Amino acid sequence: MQCHATDLLQYLVDEKITPDVLSDQTAAHDPLNGHQGARLSAQAGATPIDGRQALLVSNNPYGMGDIAGLGSPTSELLASWIWGRLEPELPGLSWVTVHETASCGAHFDGARYRIWKEFPLDSALRLARAPQGDARRRIHGRSLALRLHLEAPLDELLGWTVDFGDVKALFAPVFARLDHRPLYELPEVGDNDLASLLAWVRRACAGALPALERIDLYESPGCGALLAWGARPPALPV
Repeated sequence: MQCHATDLLQYLVDEKITPDVLSDQTAAHDPLNGHQGARLSAQAGATPIDGRQALLVSNNPYGMGDIAGLGSPTSELLASWIWGRLEPELPGLSWVTVHETASCGAHFDGARYRIWKEFPLDSALRLARAPQGDARRRIHGRSLALRLHLEAPLDELLGWTVDFGDVKALFAPVFARLDHRPLYELPEVGDNDLASLLAWVRRACAGALPALERIDLYESPGCGALLAWGARPPALPV
């Protein structure tokens, strides 16, 4: 639709329409004689709008839910939808990964769904088994990224396996013992190397997150350790 933006604003308010894009494009304008150039006519509902310049209103954006065969665009369903279109052309395809946000997403390998949720940690560590004279034997702070991976069947009604919010809530008591805490005081942790911490987290989560199949712990992007006990090799990212 093309017309002057201000003429539609009250109409949009009255009709309870929230435009996704609203822009007014002004052509040449003579301060003495007014607008110099072509004018446009438009109609918004029953309201005619004449002699204006340009207006773009989008109230029905194209979304992923409009894609044929996709339905509800959860990360799990989007991964399986992409798999169904790629795998016939790429028979060696291992899995499809969809990032819902920077800290969570889903994998699909043609048979099963896996999700992950990442948690940033800032904690105090002490590596008792570090070499003599190594600064890491002393208490020091470190920022870590902990990523939980879960495998569960798809809920056909909801379109997901496990809700990311539920994962966060169930993990919250364990997270509270890790974030901004002295990890060398954790019971039965052994040491604060990544492997020892991963083993501790697995034991701590066993009751609350039975679908958990892998835990990653990163000191920096691409540098860390993972503990996996699922039936198949772990999917990336790392």
